[in-house]
Amino acid sequence: MAFAGTALLLLLAVAIGPVRAGVTIADNGYSGVLVGISQDVPQEQGQQLIDAVKVMFREASQALFTATDRRAYFKSVTILIPMSWTNFTIDRESFAEVYEGADVRLAPPNPAYGDNPYTLQPGGCGEPGKYIHVSPGYLQNLNTSSTRRFGPPGKVLTHEWAHLRYGVFEEYGYPGDDTYPMFYYTREANGESKVVPNTCSNTDLRGYKMDQKTQQPCTYSKTTGLPDNNCVFYPYDDNDAISSLMAFTYLDSVNHFCNNSDDKRHRPDAPNKQNFRCNQRSVWEVMRENADFKGGRNPPASLEPNQLVPTFEVVQPAQARFIMVLDTSGSMGDVSAASSRQTSKIQKLHSAATKWIKYELQNGTWVSIVTFTDTAVLRTDFKQIVDKTSREEIARHVPSSAFGGTCICNGVYLGLKTLKKAVGTGGVMVLMTDGGENPPCYNPDTKAMWDLTDLYDPVVAADVRVITMAFGTSADSRLEKFADISGGRTYFISETKASLQLDQAFQGCLTYQPDITVETEKNIVLFQQYFSGSSVTTFSSMFSIDPTTGRDVVFKLAFDDASAISTVKSVRLVSPTGATYTNVSYEPSENFGTLKLHLAEEGDWQFSVAFKGRSDDVVITVTSKSRSNGTLPLTTECWIGTIGQVTVTESTRLAVLGRVRQGNNAVLSATVVAHVTTPSASSGVQDLLLLDNGAAADAIRNDGIYSKYFTQFDGKGRYSVVCEVRNDGNAVINEGFSASAAMPNPNTDSSSWCCGSASPIGNTRPTGSFTRTVSAGAFQVTNNARGSLLPPAQVTDLVMSERASDGAVVTWTAPGADLDQGIAYRYQFKWSANATDLSPTQFDANGEEVDSSLVAPPEISGTVQNLILPVPSSLDTVYLAMCTFDQQGHRSAVSNTAILYLGSVPSPPDGSLLVGVIVGIIIAAVVLLAAAVVGALMVRHRQRVMAA
Repeated sequence: MAFAGTALLLLLAVAIGPVRAGVTIADNGYSGVLVGISQDVPQEQGQQLIDAVKVMFREASQALFTATDRRAYFKSVTILIPMSWTNFTIDRESFAEVYEGADVRLAPPNPAYGDNPYTLQPGGCGEPGKYIHVSPGYLQNLNTSSTRRFGPPGKVLTHEWAHLRYGVFEEYGYPGDDTYPMFYYTREANGESKVVPNTCSNTDLRGYKMDQKTQQPCTYSKTTGLPDNNCVFYPYDDNDAISSLMAFTYLDSVNHFCNNSDDKRHRPDAPNKQNFRCNQRSVWEVMRENADFKGGRNPPASLEPNQLVPTFEVVQPAQARFIMVLDTSGSMGDVSAASSRQTSKIQKLHSAATKWIKYELQNGTWVSIVTFTDTAVLRTDFKQIVDKTSREEIARHVPSSAFGGTCICNGVYLGLKTLKKAVGTGGVMVLMTDGGENPPCYNPDTKAMWDLTDLYDPVVAADVRVITMAFGTSADSRLEKFADISGGRTYFISETKASLQLDQAFQGCLTYQPDITVETEKNIVLFQQYFSGSSVTTFSSMFSIDPTTGRDVVFKLAFDDASAISTVKSVRLVSPTGATYTNVSYEPSENFGTLKLHLAEEGDWQFSVAFKGRSDDVVITVTSKSRSNGTLPLTTECWIGTIGQVTVTESTRLAVLGRVRQGNNAVLSATVVAHVTTPSASSGVQDLLLLDNGAAADAIRNDGIYSKYFTQFDGKGRYSVVCEVRNDGNAVINEGFSASAAMPNPNTDSSSWCCGSASPIGNTRPTGSFTRTVSAGAFQVTNNARGSLLPPAQVTDLVMSERASDGAVVTWTAPGADLDQGIAYRYQFKWSANATDLSPTQFDANGEEVDSSLVAPPEISGTVQNLILPVPSSLDTVYLAMCTFDQQGHRSAVSNTAILYLGSVPSPPDGSLLVGVIVGIIIAAVVLLAAAVVGALMVRHRQRVMAA
């Protein structure tokens, strides 16, 4: 009989998730915090930077403890140095950490932020960020300019940790930003409007306004009545405010986050990111819903300063160890009806795994193989890849036949035992299955019945990161749980495109090897596509070689079976200038062939594969290295806003995100399409055009991160995602500008800061024609969900930009019927003279509704719409907000609040600076002089600490 089988491939290395699975909190202390140092950082800077990291975390531990009202501190920190560094004293070798999984990444500066630490945070309120970026320049000047510009490093790191761990946002505005302005109008107790800085502070801050560029008094916008785009608020250093750290890390008195108490009061009317992205909730309201504090976890503790000092260990990656746990149960021998050559699943797995071992894993890697049916067998213990012979020896143990029952738990258990014997803890688990377990399964040690759920805790305890591969629609529904609990990644292998998706899954596993290859020597996937065999005798398509690539190009065609090679009539590769290449080389007894070019022409290349008769299934892959050692290639990342399983409800916000960059420079105006394969054969592949427009799923416009919500749920099952990136003629590289992330002290820093609703664009240059393909993995929907249950997305860019003769011009980006997909049904606009009337909690009860006959119907999502809105001339300030409805009556969240000022515009005085400004400058000068003296003392003190 045919047994329900589970092909389980367990690979041990390190997996990457939104927050590294190793970070835990117990008794108020965070353990397992990982700081990764990029291999692009010179080794000669190493010891200085390690010492500075320790200083930063020591100070941050105390700062975090104070800011969280004694609820959290840093207990232990691991510093991962590059494998390429030599003659360095380390505490241990690392088998569980890789740079790509670091919570804090120490790397060369991003041109958008300069040396200011920042957090990559593309998600929504309460969603963790991906990592904190710290530059060597920031740490090298920790004692001097970094502290003067941004404040004490402990408070700066606490600010960034709040982004990363708790998913909160800045509580300040940005000069020239319509969505998050530097200033706003607030209503005084007497009913009058007052211009105040857009911050959250528990007291009214004392300071002055000045044009940052001209050092003259600010001018005012005729549209908003607010100070113009270059106007900055300069707070006096002797303010007594104690909150908020999400606004001011450089004010000595500020040590807390805003909450709803009288002494740290939140300002819900301030139009900053925190209020808008978190529906006017304070930072602490969001934090207390985090798993670290929810339900009273980690209550305030009485700890002495010496108890808050974290411990540190410096580790260096060891060579990766992959343990392959392969299911050889009966159903793996089933032949897919979709296969042109009737190739079984075990044959396809054998082909992909063998090729991965023989040609793709880097030298030095250790590999072990376990197979299982209802019992598990160690095919080969760990062997190291050192040459062609060792690769062939390991690959010889990859199974090619299938029979028997399935006990996934026994395969995982033997894999964990083998790993523990070899390395103790650490590793990656890639779990592949085409079915569920066949009970009863028995623990080989105790003989008691068990199943794969009994392995959840052992996987976590072993610090193993799990990569799951679900082969077909019948794969065990609990499989993704392993990736979820370990911070791993999931892949779905469909029977129709198994060869392609197996290759993509194994390519994804290469991410978890130690990063020993410089960026210019890495192979970039330019093109990858599956062509299904049919009566068609020729396949053809194109790919692009851009100015950053073209060296060591490999054009590869791979078949399900080596016998298919004999059916190929010809392969033609045509360059942009018409040169033709046909010299494909086939490896003996292998199922693929390659055509290699040392240096390929820039431009669009055409290719065709002709067969002698009916065509066979074939996967075409094109890879390249950077064009020269001095040229960084364009790279693409793609990921899904969840790991593993999701139960879809009205509140589900599942985003697909892609990042396109050259080094740290963002690539703008690229075309990024996510191809989502759904469980339904009738729906097939859903294409999502990801956008970098700052609307709906996209957090910041023009930052090189492209986003879109996925809404076309087609029932229960697994969905796989592949991103295709190309230049349709407008793509450019943003070469950067001088900016900062956290608000710098304007008294000591004249740069702009990044990024509010948009990332500023500096010098740009065209990318040239390019293509990239990358897999984002897969996710599993656990309920019979359909897209129609989702509401329209929140409008995030509502603006009243000018006054027209018959009213105000209002613009916004249209959401969709289901989040940012499709066409919504109708809009509802409300205006008021009071901004709080239009808050999420007051919108229904207050405000005046705009006549629906004046409002245009919604257009397709992503369209910029506008209307002329009559406004009452009796008011000095008008506020506007909106909601969107779909045909089922689902309503979006309330939009951001737009503002139009109708009163008289203040004029700066003639002549020289205002007296208050002059006084402010004098005070600032005195404070700076005092700071210089104190700074010198701090330098001496910190040097003693670092030396210790």
